[in-house]
Amino acid sequence: MKIITINLPEKYLDAIQILNDMNLY
Repeated sequence: MKIITINLPEKYLDAIQILNDMNLY
């Protein structure tokens, strides 16, 4: 899944990026 960034906090984005890298999200 692609990361959707709509005015989200940097920490939340970092968490999503980590999950995306781990292929869990």
